[in-house]
Amino acid sequence: MSTLPAPATPGASTAARAMSAPASAASAPERVRHVVTQGLKAAVLTGGSAAAGVVLGSHAQLSGKLPSSRRLNAARRSQGDSRKAADVTARPPGFEVERAALSGAPGVVVRGDVDIDTAPRLTETLDAAIHETRGAFVLDLSEVSFLDSSGVHLLLRTRAVLGREDRALVVICPPGPTRRIFEVAGITDLFALFESRDGAAASLQPPG
Repeated sequence: MSTLPAPATPGASTAARAMSAPASAASAPERVRHVVTQGLKAAVLTGGSAAAGVVLGSHAQLSGKLPSSRRLNAARRSQGDSRKAADVTARPPGFEVERAALSGAPGVVVRGDVDIDTAPRLTETLDAAIHETRGAFVLDLSEVSFLDSSGVHLLLRTRAVLGREDRALVVICPPGPTRRIFEVAGITDLFALFESRDGAAASLQPPG
C-alpha cells in the first residue's frame, strides 16, 4: 500500500523561500541608489540637465527615495493642515524671488514654495541673472518652505548652465525639510552648500 505524501504545512514553503533568499537582496535599494546617483552626477557635470531629469525621475520610481510630486504635494497638504492651528502671522510668505548680491557675487534670494507653479518664474529670473553676470553665483534658499521635484530639476539645470562656463553655484540652505531633499536625492556634493549667508560670504572672500 503506497503512502500518501504528508500535506504541506501552511507557510512552510514561504518560510523556506525566505530563508533561502540571498542576503544581498536587502541591499538592492542601496545598489539602485548608488547607480542612479552616479548617473545623475555624470549627467549634471557634463551639462546634461535633461538627462539628469530623466535619471532623477527613474530614481524616484525605482527606489522611492526622492518623493514624487504627488507625495510631496500630499506632504505639503499635511503640513498645511497642521498650520491651520497656528496663528496667521506664523504662515510662510507667498513666493518671492529677487536679486541679491553677496560679497560681490551675483545671486538671488528665494522665499516661499518652489514647485511646478513657481518654478517657471524662478527659472526666468535665474536665466536673466546668470546671463548678465560672471563668476560664482549665489542661490539663497534659506527662506524656501517647500521644494518639490520641479524645484530639484531647476537646481540641477542651473548647476549645469553655470558649469558650462566653469562658474560655481553657491547654495545657502540651512538644515530642514528643503535641505533634506538634497540629502535624500544624493546630490549634496554637486553644490557648494552653506547653512547661512555669513558662511557663504566667507567662502567667497579671496584668500588673504
